Amino acid sequence: MSSLRLLAISTLLVLLTACGSIQNKTGVDRLPPGALSTKDKGIVVLSVGAPEHCISFSTFLILRDLASKKVVESIPSIAVDVYVHKSEFTDHHGTINALQLAPGTYSFTPKIMNPYVSTVVAPTFEFEIKAGELAYLGELFMTASCGMTNSFIVRDYYERDMQITVKKNPELSSQPATKRLLKAGPMAQ
Repeated sequence: MSSLRLLAISTLLVLLTACGSIQNKTGVDRLPPGALSTKDKGIVVLSVGAPEHCISFSTFLILRDLASKKVVESIPSIAVDVYVHKSEFTDHHGTINALQLAPGTYSFTPKIMNPYVSTVVAPTFEFEIKAGELAYLGELFMTASCGMTNSFIVRDYYERDMQITVKKNPELSSQPATKRLLKAGPMAQ
């Protein structure tokens, strides 16, 4: 019984410390084939990052419809500094993400995904996507990792991000991306 318990604990520890072991649900390689040829939706590409990865106070971006402020339930949250996603950059922890969306205006709101932390107010970052469009939103960079008072900046790494995007999903090379960087919106409560 004791050796079975030791085996179970060892397996659990290996699984919990397996950095870079879960595939990014919003990675550019996860777009469905033909996503760009769907003329009733558009695609946004953005990178997210932080100085280091995080475990206990990992931050995610929640997508909301700008007019209704409701969460877009059909779209997964984007992990900013989550340790289980392999970084696509060498100088900081981060990923490049792509979402296929109906035309409209949206916002991202950061949220710490720790059940013991409650977000009181958070910044929002707004953007618009048009049907048939491929839009680059920039890099949303969290200036400190694993904190309860995070701040963000929007950086323009169009060349770097689109080069990696096309390498991971060559289909996206068929149309140039419109650069439309995220804009800071009002604080969300």
